[in-house]
This record gives sequence, C-alpha cells and structure tokens, in this order.
Amino acid sequence: MGTEIQFVKYQGAGNDFVLVDMREIETELNDGIRKAMCDRRFGIGADGVLVILNSAIAHFKLVYYNSDGCLSSLCGNGSRCCLAYYLSMSQCKDSSIRFECNGSIYEGGHVKENIYQLNMKDIETADIVTVDKDNFYINTGSPHHVRYVNGLHHKDIRALGLKVRTESYGKEGCNINFCEELSDGKLKVRTYERGVEDETLACGTGATAVALVTHQRLKIMKEDSINSCFSYVILMPGGTLTVKFVATAKLFSNIYLIGPALRVFTGVYNI
Repeated sequence: MGTEIQFVKYQGAGNDFVLVDMREIETELNDGIRKAMCDRRFGIGADGVLVILNSAIAHFKLVYYNSDGCLSSLCGNGSRCCLAYYLSMSQCKDSSIRFECNGSIYEGGHVKENIYQLNMKDIETADIVTVDKDNFYINTGSPHHVRYVNGLHHKDIRALGLKVRTESYGKEGCNINFCEELSDGKLKVRTYERGVEDETLACGTGATAVALVTHQRLKIMKEDSINSCFSYVILMPGGTLTVKFVATAKLFSNIYLIGPALRVFTGVYNI
C-alpha cells in the first residue's frame, strides 16, 4: 500500500488548486506526482499545487507548482486560497497574515464571508513594457503579456495564447491575457497560463497586470496624483476579481487583489 497524502481542494474564481500542508509531513512530492495530482481525468484535477511549509519569519511558506508539476512563480488566486486555508485551520487572530513566497514576504487576510485579499508588491510604472498600442508586458510576481482585443467571447484563447507565448517568450514562457474594455469601465479578461498551457477560468496576477496596464494606458498618471486610489473590476470566466491600488506617475503601491477563495473538498491521495 502506498503513502497517503492529505489534501484540500480550493478554488478562487474557478482557478482551482490542490493544497497540501507539508508542515508535519516528511514525504516529498516530485514533479511527476504533482502533475498526476493535477490530471483532470486520472487525478484530483487542478490548475496547480499549493504546498504549505513552515517558516521562521512568517506565518507560513508557500511554494507553488503549475499543473505540469514544475516550480512556478507567484500565484495570486492560489495565495488567497492559502490565506483562507491558514485562517480556517489556525487560531490566529492577526488581522494580516504574512507568508513567504519566492524569496519575498507577502501579506493578506480575510475581507468578508468568502472574500480574501492579497497585498502585492509595489511596481514602478517604468517596468511596464509597451510592445505596441495593443500589447504590453509587466511582471506582477509572475510574467504577463496583456493584449487588448474586441469580441473576446469568440476568441480561441488556447490557440492565440500559445502562439504569443511561443513566438514572443520562448522556453521560459509567459502568461497571456486578452482584455476587452467594456462600456461601464469594467474589464473582461481571459488568460492563457504557462505551465497549464491552456486557458484557466481566472488568474490573479493576470487580473492585476491588466488593471495596472489599463490604468497606465488610459494615461491617468499625473505627478499630482499622489495617494490617489483606484479600483478596477476584472470579469473572468470563473468569477469577478477586484484590483485596488494607489498610483502616481512613477509607482503603483498598496496593490490589493481581492476575490473569492473557497474550500471545495478534502481527500486523501495515494502515491
């Protein structure tokens, strides 16, 4: 009989994850096991694996792996799911939870009901790369390409995303976000994620990328806009995310990714 691994299935706006709390588990998961866990036909099924470890400098450490089983960068929705899990499993009364991820410390917490927020790292406006009037690049903890389109609903995101990812970003890859600006100011977004190599129902760092790029694209940046707060509603196939931030001509700060994070089920995986 194989080793049993306890897991929890979480989703944030349809972006789903297998969460494994390894703080008291000595068994190691390799790339093959994580990939098998994410398989939607022969495994649990997920866009990625969230591994929680002990931390000496924060409440916990998060290591994120894409559905291909390989180590990845920051996952916004996954981070919010980990915050929801940690708060549900601990007696912690802190209003803000700190966790390690990719060598940095992030903070976040509970907002209301099933809504959780993640405080992202500050980003300089100069770090947004303009490819042309409709295409941009930004790193919000993970690399993102943002392309503005019309008729988003009819686009073949998998084919288009793979084309941009392969032709423009090579082996390392990039997440490709397709955005349509709606008349009410909301942004409709669909994302092709590297490592998943397909469209996902939502992407947190992608929603953040779209909000910041859109803000700069609309040329709202002014020298006298210090401490001006802005909010963008991002409509993704799996649900709605909100991105709030303070913007000046040179810096995006106090960036918050806000949205749902829900436990779907718990289970045991045999390896």
